[in-house]
Amino acid sequence: MDSVFKYRSYVFTALGVAIGCLMVVLYIRFLRPAHAKSIESACNAIRFQEVNPALGPIEAKPKAPAFKVQNHKGEFHSLEDFKGKYVLLNFWASWCGTCRSEKKGLEKLYQDFKGQNLEVLALAADDDWNAIKGAMPDGSPLKIYLDPP
Repeated sequence: MDSVFKYRSYVFTALGVAIGCLMVVLYIRFLRPAHAKSIESACNAIRFQEVNPALGPIEAKPKAPAFKVQNHKGEFHSLEDFKGKYVLLNFWASWCGTCRSEKKGLEKLYQDFKGQNLEVLALAADDDWNAIKGAMPDGSPLKIYLDPP
């Protein structure tokens, strides 16, 4: 009786492996090319276009508006302070779960390009620093600024 049970378990294991291999082959043959095409389409859709059908012509190098924000030391900084660098502006708030969850990705991006002239400025739409400290208890390598609504 015990040997029949072992035999059946081997058969079911082999059957499971075979089905798994078949699914991988089907994915590679049919689904992956379609997935790759959809990614390529999405990338093509977000490429810069000089004319936006809804808005008309777009300036080739649009400039960000001037602004001033405050760091945790109370010092004010403006976009001009980062002239000559690539600047990624991240608008977020301590109460926004999605905003908080994307911080790890931004921190990784910052670490990957650290020393290559990239600044990531996280502009928090909060009223005070206590909310920001509560949202990021471990701190962050990003430059975080208070940008109250």
